[in-house]
Amino acid sequence: MVVKAYAYTIVSPRKMARVGTNVEASEGDVLLKPLLTGICPSDTAYFTGARPPDVLKRAYPLIPFHECVAEDTSGRVVIPVPNIPCYVRDKNRSRDSCHACRTDGAGENYCPDALFSSSNAPGFARTLFAHPKECVLPVHKNVPLEVACLAEPLSVAVHATRDAGLEKGQSVCVVGDGPIGRANALLAYARGIRKEDNYIVGVSESRLKRASDYATTMNASHDSIEREFDTVFECVGGDSHSAVLQRALGLVRPGGKLVLLGQGEALHTSSRALMKKGVTILPRVRSSTQDVAEALWRMTGKEFGRHAAQLVGDSVHVRDVYSFEKAFDVSTYSVGKQMMDWRKLE
Repeated sequence: MVVKAYAYTIVSPRKMARVGTNVEASEGDVLLKPLLTGICPSDTAYFTGARPPDVLKRAYPLIPFHECVAEDTSGRVVIPVPNIPCYVRDKNRSRDSCHACRTDGAGENYCPDALFSSSNAPGFARTLFAHPKECVLPVHKNVPLEVACLAEPLSVAVHATRDAGLEKGQSVCVVGDGPIGRANALLAYARGIRKEDNYIVGVSESRLKRASDYATTMNASHDSIEREFDTVFECVGGDSHSAVLQRALGLVRPGGKLVLLGQGEALHTSSRALMKKGVTILPRVRSSTQDVAEALWRMTGKEFGRHAAQLVGDSVHVRDVYSFEKAFDVSTYSVGKQMMDWRKLE
């Protein structure tokens, strides 16, 4: 059965269009309606045209958003996992045939043939869409929708902090006070890092205040850090990526780990500084279905859920294409995760 729907598409910098689409669920797909979608900086970069011209030329027209809490046809609240690995999209392939997807592989989020929503596949800015059932996870009834919509960014922190091998008694410093930075500080705390050994460095007092229950907050504008850390997470990226990376490197103890989560178009750093400290570099990106499942499980905990709620920002109701312009503009300075609310859309 084919169902009519609409997609909200970025067609050029700062220009959105509402486009009619036909939705047909293949065998094994689930039909979903978005309830809330979160805005990632990568979405904003495509909307504002802040990516290189050749990247934008390949990307447009682009349906944005890979952070979403949705409802299936039975009314069940679910999370569509944006990463669809090769063995899910192609039933003729086995999981073990992929070096990334197999049990001892790098992870499904590194699958070279995966589809990722709002990147090489349509995003969730659609009134109705089909998604593989293997990549749809239920949300516990006690988890608020706004917190559930954080499943994808929290899952990135689940993945990064697990791969960093964090253990009780270690010290951690997160550089960056945006949602991803605070999510990593929260996951470090959840994995047993004490608040006094769990630092987060940023430039926004209002953002840092929201992390003060589980992390030692430092404002880069006026605070100095007189210690080194076992593991440092760089969560800034963008135009200041190289400068921030240099600062993050200075915070890692000799033989420590530097986890790279911030993304930028150009990276310049000294290999000598890396070699002199014997630092292990761990670039990490995106997450797997298993990571999203862990994020959803952690949300059911009272303390974790309360802290996660501090990552929630404002929301803009989806009414027309101009709603997206407003939401994208607000997202650049929002204290929390900016969201779009689809529940009142007619």
